[in-house]
Amino acid sequence: MHRTMKQQFSRFIASQCWLQDKLLLRGGLGISLLLLCGVGTASYLNTRQLTANRYWVEHTYQVLGTIQDVEDGLQNAERGRRAYRLTQDQEFLQIYRQGIQGTQASLQRLDSLTADNPHQQQRLALVTPLIEQRMRLLQQSIQLPPTATEEQAALTRQDIQMQQEIQTLLKAMEEEEQTLLQQRAQATNIALSVTNLFNILGYGFSFALLTLIYALLEQEIRQRQRAEIAIKQYVDEVEDLYNHAPCGYHSLDAEGRLIRINDTELKWLGYDRSEVIGRLYTELLTPNSQQSFFSNFPKFVEQGWINNLELEVKCKDGSILPVEVNATALTDAAGQYVRSRSTLVDIRERKRAETALRTSEAKFRSLSEAAPIGIFMADAQGYITYTNRRAQEIGGFSLDESLGYSWMQFIHLDDSQWMLAQWQADSVAAQGSIYNDVRFLHRNGIIRYARIQTAPITDASGQVLLVVGTIEDITESRRVAQMKSEFVSTVSHELRTPLTAIRGALGLLAAGVYEQKPEKAKRMVQVAAEQSDRLVRLINDILDFQRLESGKVQLVMQPCNAADLLQQAVETMRPSAEEHQISLSLTAAPVQVWAAPDTILQTLTNLISNAIKFSDPGGVVWVGVEMAAREPCQMGEMGEINSSSPSPPPSPSSPSPFVLFTVQDQGRGIPADKLEIIFEQFQQVDASDSRQRGGTGLGLAICRKIIEQHGGKIWAESALGQGSRFYFTLPIVSQVSHTDADE
Repeated sequence: MHRTMKQQFSRFIASQCWLQDKLLLRGGLGISLLLLCGVGTASYLNTRQLTANRYWVEHTYQVLGTIQDVEDGLQNAERGRRAYRLTQDQEFLQIYRQGIQGTQASLQRLDSLTADNPHQQQRLALVTPLIEQRMRLLQQSIQLPPTATEEQAALTRQDIQMQQEIQTLLKAMEEEEQTLLQQRAQATNIALSVTNLFNILGYGFSFALLTLIYALLEQEIRQRQRAEIAIKQYVDEVEDLYNHAPCGYHSLDAEGRLIRINDTELKWLGYDRSEVIGRLYTELLTPNSQQSFFSNFPKFVEQGWINNLELEVKCKDGSILPVEVNATALTDAAGQYVRSRSTLVDIRERKRAETALRTSEAKFRSLSEAAPIGIFMADAQGYITYTNRRAQEIGGFSLDESLGYSWMQFIHLDDSQWMLAQWQADSVAAQGSIYNDVRFLHRNGIIRYARIQTAPITDASGQVLLVVGTIEDITESRRVAQMKSEFVSTVSHELRTPLTAIRGALGLLAAGVYEQKPEKAKRMVQVAAEQSDRLVRLINDILDFQRLESGKVQLVMQPCNAADLLQQAVETMRPSAEEHQISLSLTAAPVQVWAAPDTILQTLTNLISNAIKFSDPGGVVWVGVEMAAREPCQMGEMGEINSSSPSPPPSPSSPSPFVLFTVQDQGRGIPADKLEIIFEQFQQVDASDSRQRGGTGLGLAICRKIIEQHGGKIWAESALGQGSRFYFTLPIVSQVSHTDADE
């Protein structure tokens, strides 16, 4: 707007000068045509020359202005691109497009203005494709995602190099126009001198025309007054625009003192003009901004401008105003810095938005990192940009390893193809997805199973911007589900067997098949009773195991005498031992254990019962308790003790003592490959034989659960034909008390 008003004012002054010359010529010709014929002719010719020179001078200024418009358009496009890259605000994208359109229009105008200059046309032919190429680079930068830092850096380097080439060519064009401007101005001065010479001669010969000239001068004074009024109106309009602009404006002298400031900036700061004019501008800045100002000032003086410098200004009421400064340095004829002109933009809203964005991002990351499930983000093409700690734990990869497309290497090859295809299809349709039973190749070499669910985030047009997803490790739940399925299948089979026997026996009795055969009828009743007992034992064992498995059994721990527990178990099982003609031998050391006595009694009776059932008549079952010489991990884990392992000797002086219980029989023994599985549910050495002996397949599994809840270990040793030996350990009272005291 300022430039348009200046052009209008220049045309007004030119028209006034032309009118003045015309009046002078008419007055001179009207009084003494013969006297001033020669002077008038010469003046007329020189005036034409002046007009022509003025035209070319204005033409040169237009070319220079158009070159500046090209540079301004490129700068606006760059500012819009940079701001859009930082904020993704569509308003800055509009500034970028306006800059591009303005640059293209200025190039077309520059081509028209320099059509008469072959040298400028050659330079224009060189700079035009460079500008078009730079526009393409800017467009590529706009289209890059915010996270493509490496691609953005490459485009920035190309853009800087191309900008330097463009500035070099535009500078050459400006220099040639400046040369033409000097030549044309010199020609204008010469023509003006000649015109003045002829006018002086004419006025000398036309002394008689002073009266007319006086009248003409009076008229010129009135015209000048009108021109001064026009100038004042123009200045007032410019001053009004300056003071009421939406941006702040100020000027600093060579010492950095405020010499001019507009009303907008004063209103922001809360000062009167008299309070700030003459003050160092740095006094209004915060300490950090003062440091930034001084560090950028040498660069500002050297290059003559600075853009997008963020500063914090202290207002009169003590508040802080964040602003973005764009400044231009003005120099004298010798190139020395004289003063600066600065434009300020209030960026409080932008700062609040940035703070809100950072706060939102911090909240998201805090919630995400604390989430019990894996969370990740990706772009529409599946390029991972974020994973939380739980997702990294599930996949077995680090944060760096999960970014980009490298996360695909951790997915099982058989799952990666269909998963990627479904991902691409869902991205096109902008819909969420659920991927069940996705196999991950964990870093430890184990295949894990995961459930992945994704949801797209779209813009107003429905275009997918990014994808947020969750990942859950379902390996354990799959294993538990499989175990439950196997458990239900086994239980249904184990329940069906005694029920079938009971139903068959009772059915035969109900049908009267054995009414005349009392002995066989009695045998059927006995079979039904035995199978009923077996069914009751099975149901009780299942209930006990499920309570232990679910953790619903709360053990009431207390100090117990190990010898008393062993004695009670032996007395409980003595009738069964006598029925099977088995002798029980007890060896017990008087030690105190930390245990729930009822569950330990259940464990001991289960082990003694098994030893009795699988011993031949006349055999001996040894039970004992003693101090362990080593910790359980030194004696061997469950299922890892072979038959050749010696019985650990007692050692009361062990640094980490445990109480060791032993139950040993002289039965047929257990194969080495069965020692590892006999403590599992429904696992028996010989299922048919075990059923005949009254086993349910859950006794040892219950024993293991009980001992593990006590913090102990249970295992077996055996040799075929030589019997078996079962061990379990419990902590002693002094050790538990010491541990509790430490805690």
